[in-house]
Amino acid sequence: MPDRGWDEGNESGEEWPQGAERAQVEAECEEGLPQAVTDIYRFWLTQREFT
Repeated sequence: MPDRGWDEGNESGEEWPQGAERAQVEAECEEGLPQAVTDIYRFWLTQREFT
């Protein structure tokens, strides 16, 4: 289901990137994902320490 969001965006009439632009957006998201997960983990770890 990796294309589900793209398909739903197209069905709703929203303009979504295609071709090389789409590939660039996907690559940027993939590059940032590990840091986002780490940040979320650290945030909740800190919250847990204060409760």
